[in-house]
Amino acid sequence: MVFDFKEAFPKTQGVTNGLVTDPSVLLLNGKFNLWFYCAAQNSWGKYIDGGICHATSTDGIKWEHSGSLPSLLNDKAVGVIAQQPTVIYNADKQIFEMWVVIDDPKYISYGIAGLAVGVYYHANSANGLDWVYTNKSDYDFTWNRESASENKGLGNGPVVIYSNKTYYMFYS
Repeated sequence: MVFDFKEAFPKTQGVTNGLVTDPSVLLLNGKFNLWFYCAAQNSWGKYIDGGICHATSTDGIKWEHSGSLPSLLNDKAVGVIAQQPTVIYNADKQIFEMWVVIDDPKYISYGIAGLAVGVYYHANSANGLDWVYTNKSDYDFTWNRESASENKGLGNGPVVIYSNKTYYMFYS
């Protein structure tokens, strides 16, 4: 184990349980940047912090944690926080770009919380910490509810590759 949920929240008091998952790692200028989904609970089982967290490392083993990033729709309510990040560095624009998923509450009745993903949001950042959504009312990508292959929503977060000035998104 590289780190646990308590280390992911260096400034949050009372963390007794939690989750760290869905890493997106980017090596840039000799430094590893890690964005990941994180959730922190207190001893009563209440979610007290969470969303997309960030950490950096020079060796990929010892990490310095920034905690959750408030600019990424992070919220204490389960099911509405940004999850499953994928991050690229766009050298043409000299910015970081991130795609995150937000559960679609309309499909929570399927009983697969965290997998009833309805949309992907896109955000940009100059430094990898302070993010601005392209548009918080429009989605960067949404699935087709009428399609037989996508009738229950997207299964998980996308992987995005930027090559030759073209974006490629892969999702299941």
